[in-house]
Amino acid sequence: MLITGHYELRYVYSVTSNDMPLYLKVTALWGGQEGSLLFWSWLMSAFASAVMLRQWKRDREFLPWVAAVTAITLAFFLSLSLFYENPFARWWQTASGQVAAMIRPLGAILLTPADGAGLNPLLRHPA
Repeated sequence: MLITGHYELRYVYSVTSNDMPLYLKVTALWGGQEGSLLFWSWLMSAFASAVMLRQWKRDREFLPWVAAVTAITLAFFLSLSLFYENPFARWWQTASGQVAAMIRPLGAILLTPADGAGLNPLLRHPA
């Protein structure tokens, strides 16, 4: 959605724009807090899956503890992404103005801006 410009998503609108090059659109995933939490959740689940698939013959007694700690940590990141900083909130036009929400408010229509706000200029610097 970052690459194709789905600006009805609040996060995509806030970190990308039409004139950004492809490499900046890809890296805009961690250009804001919502995307960073989603990226870290994905990374944590990938590493946790890799750890759980290894052979546990030598350290069999640690397996339940490793599974519990990774599950709790991943649940923490996912709950932050879901309840606090949701990267999938959409822009809705209501009678009282614009609202960003995951679920369509009553009587609202989906608002799709033509262009996004773009990435923070400090994040565009190579350093």
